[in-house]
Amino acid sequence: MAREGAVFLRRLQSFLAAGRRKLGARWRLLALGCCTLLLTLMSSLSLSLSVVPQAVVSRPALAQTEAPASPEDWFQTGQRAYETQDYQRAVMALNQAIQGFEAQGQRLPQAIALSNLSLTHQALGAWSAAAQAMDQSFERLDVTRAQLTTASIANFSDAQLRILAPTLEIEGQLRLRQGDAETALESWRLAEQIYHQQQDRRGAIAAQTSQLQALQSLGLYLQANAIAQTLEKQLDQIDEPLLNIRARRSLGETYRAVGRLDPSADYLQQSLAAAEKLAMGPVRSQEISATQLSLGNTYFALGDREQERQASLNRQDTLPWQCLSAEVPNEAQDYYQQADTAYATAIAQAADARQQVAARLNQLAVLLELEGNNAFLEPQWTAISGLLSGQAFRDRFGVYARIKLAKQGACLKQRAANESLDWEPIIAQLKQASTIAAALNDPVAISQSLGNLGGLYEYFSWLETSSTKALNENTWHQAAQMLTEQALLAAQPSELPDIAYQWQWQLARLHKAVGQIETAVNDYRRAVDTLRAVRNNLLTIDSEVQFSFRDNVEPVYRELADLLLRAEVPSQAALKEVVGLIDNIQLAELESFLQCNLVGTVELTE
Repeated sequence: MAREGAVFLRRLQSFLAAGRRKLGARWRLLALGCCTLLLTLMSSLSLSLSVVPQAVVSRPALAQTEAPASPEDWFQTGQRAYETQDYQRAVMALNQAIQGFEAQGQRLPQAIALSNLSLTHQALGAWSAAAQAMDQSFERLDVTRAQLTTASIANFSDAQLRILAPTLEIEGQLRLRQGDAETALESWRLAEQIYHQQQDRRGAIAAQTSQLQALQSLGLYLQANAIAQTLEKQLDQIDEPLLNIRARRSLGETYRAVGRLDPSADYLQQSLAAAEKLAMGPVRSQEISATQLSLGNTYFALGDREQERQASLNRQDTLPWQCLSAEVPNEAQDYYQQADTAYATAIAQAADARQQVAARLNQLAVLLELEGNNAFLEPQWTAISGLLSGQAFRDRFGVYARIKLAKQGACLKQRAANESLDWEPIIAQLKQASTIAAALNDPVAISQSLGNLGGLYEYFSWLETSSTKALNENTWHQAAQMLTEQALLAAQPSELPDIAYQWQWQLARLHKAVGQIETAVNDYRRAVDTLRAVRNNLLTIDSEVQFSFRDNVEPVYRELADLLLRAEVPSQAALKEVVGLIDNIQLAELESFLQCNLVGTVELTE
């Protein structure tokens, strides 16, 4: 959620003021919110993840004399437990509150407590329990989630709507963390509609901020950019400190995703300055940690941009799981060091497991860029692996974190013929990611986990073939092809083109490696067709984001052109296709520069 629990109990206060005055003095804003996670995954899987919460100190069960006397008091106990990350205690207290409200026949307070119970289960990674509590919350509001549409909102009473809007915010967070970004986006749009209907500007801004997460997860960067520009105009109207901090942080994250790195850094620095003004306490630490994590990601992206601008390393014919070393330019090195400092602060301030893991993973990535010493980095890799074994990481975040950790382990393994880190734990991370993705029934996570495992096996195949084995006897190659085909099946090109083209390209390389040139050519052609959909979504994004994009796209065109020209005397049809491919590369670069679509206005001549 874009703002923690403040959103939910503020709604409760409005509800109580409307008809439950006797409870109003005893219920207050409940900070039962989810920490905002950074995972900006793009096809490169550069994750910005979020922190190991400080360990929750287990407390004994309440003594009989301490037990709250009313459901309202149980609710407050749940609030305090959640705020100190004592989630098990919060679950116990909220369940007691729910039972008390049920005995009193109070359905709307039950709905509120159930939504907060769902949020608490989310913090524990108990997804089934979180979903069940969410369904029960809607049921207490006399509605099912499927019945909620833009048109049906008009049929609810004001009392229901005051609770329904924040309930939808919490439900959106659950769906996003389960990998269902489309439903999350729909929930947050409905919440925004209700807030507008109630003339709640603060609520509407928070719902817009949440939508940015879902749009980026869906790869809808143009829509995210449009909402960011709308949100930007409303910043001066925000008088709530936490919402101000998070809105500016969300803007910084969105502008980073679309390649506007300088304004991204500006907004994140504003968010950090505002967070540092908060009173000392866990909320201040959490906000500073989240913003430093995001600021580190922007500095990392700025370093990558400088590295790309001055790159002397030829990455053509390099497999995705091959790690190459290159001299880091001074400008890039400065940004990487700033990123390292920001991540270190994020780790020190973190009280959330996801932010801790995210910051540690991203710090490890930046230290790899800076050619850090393996003797120092390997223990960090092992420590992160241990953190990911917790129950809280059995969601899409956990899938992507394991993929990223596996890639970092592969780079550590390849450096200096490292023998101390074995391949088995690296492979295990990807297999575990695949198992979790399957349990979530998340096609994006399934595709990414299977495809990346296939990519690692492709690298193993290349290693063995370059030394001893023939490809037609290579079991790594066969396994790589099978996994890549499964990954492509999970990510249909029409639905997930930015993911699907990677596996079409991977299949093309695998077929080319065994001399199946005609099949490889067809795979490359399908990848090129799929890339057109991806390119159209990036046309009006700042050209700075295209550096990484071109690195991952141009090789597809050029490798296809190389195959078409392999014949001693290429046919006229092949030559014409090659001219078209080169023209497409140039057209993509021109469109990126002009930020407009030129398809249909440029016609090739023979």
